[in-house]
Amino acid sequence: MKNLLLAAGALAAGGCFLLTGQDSPPPAVYTAAQATEGRTAYASTCGKCHLDSLMGRTGDPGELPAVDSLPAVMQDVVRGAGGMVPPLAGADFMKVWGARTTRDLALRVQNAVGGFPPEGKDKETYLNLTAYFLQANGASAGAKALTAATAAKIRSLQPAKH
Repeated sequence: MKNLLLAAGALAAGGCFLLTGQDSPPPAVYTAAQATEGRTAYASTCGKCHLDSLMGRTGDPGELPAVDSLPAVMQDVVRGAGGMVPPLAGADFMKVWGARTTRDLALRVQNAVGGFPPEGKDKETYLNLTAYFLQANGASAGAKALTAATAAKIRSLQPAKH
């Protein structure tokens, strides 16, 4: 009986060590409602240049006819950038933004939104768009809303890869 109790104790202690070795979930810095609002705002303006996929434009000449369907002011911007529009999701986005913070991204989005405001834009629109971009890059929503002061590293919001 004593050996059985010792074995059970050893198994329980080993289980505790295994639990502490597990990855904790990444922080959740935005709400699902923010991301939903951001998706709506994105569709009304940003998606016209960055595309529905959020993958941007590469400057490939084959993409240029589609630029003609944009509003004139957007055509000028896209053509002025050589047809290139940066991605807002995926590996290329993470190369540029992964080490930066949510505050950096929100500020960039706020500045970009100023040039091409989505329909119904208000002071929270840029935070909602930022939440949508975080969601599109694998970050999970939580109970706490993204604010202008939130400064989490974007890479830290993605689930750990094993």
